[in-house]
Amino acid sequence: YVAWTGKVHSALARHEQQMQTTVTTDDQEQGGKVRYFLLPLACLTGGIVFFMYYTGEGDVLAGNGASSVFYSVVVSLMVCYALLRADRTATHAALVKQTFDGMAELLPIVTILLLAFAFGACMQQLQAGQFVAGLISSNLPLWLVAPTIFLAGCFISFTTGTSWGTFAILIPVAIPVAVATGLSPSLLLAAVLSGGVFGDHCSPISDSTILSSLASGCDHVVHVDTQLPYALTAGITALLLFTLAGI
Repeated sequence: YVAWTGKVHSALARHEQQMQTTVTTDDQEQGGKVRYFLLPLACLTGGIVFFMYYTGEGDVLAGNGASSVFYSVVVSLMVCYALLRADRTATHAALVKQTFDGMAELLPIVTILLLAFAFGACMQQLQAGQFVAGLISSNLPLWLVAPTIFLAGCFISFTTGTSWGTFAILIPVAIPVAVATGLSPSLLLAAVLSGGVFGDHCSPISDSTILSSLASGCDHVVHVDTQLPYALTAGITALLLFTLAGI
């Protein structure tokens, strides 16, 4: 809808209006070259595969993912530094300053992400997802089973910030319910997946939400505020359709 009409609404319209009044042409940087982006990116993606192969001793699937990403980032930064110094685009002191300035900009987001992981781990230790899943009873009217599982998925993923964790909790609940009640397993599986993705997309402690705001250079709270009306519209529509499918 936004892509076709170019219109935005609610909080997104308000924040975009504020940005249009504050952003000036002085904020735009000129003179960049495509190779400054493409070569470090190629080193990053290719390096991950290489170091996964190297740390896995010939088996990519057995490689150390965290170490491979770290090594690849270091290599890509070195390549970027070499390109800028070779073209005399910036001095050594300026590049070092930009590096630390970049780290400083990421620090608040990394802190939020760290606390989000800690909160999600606490919720898992408290078995909040299992508690919610236990509220789903096979004694529900059949037409309510799919929307109830969808809502449970929304709640679990929103409060824990993980979609995959929600799948692991609810799929073992949904499939036996489908077998016992004669409902379509595909319908209940779709309810689990939809609910998990919805909550993960909206949750302010989800790594997906945090990294989205980081990648776009948007304030994290603003990102959550602006995406909620659109996500809720899709979620309510899905809830109605799951109810209709159950009926």
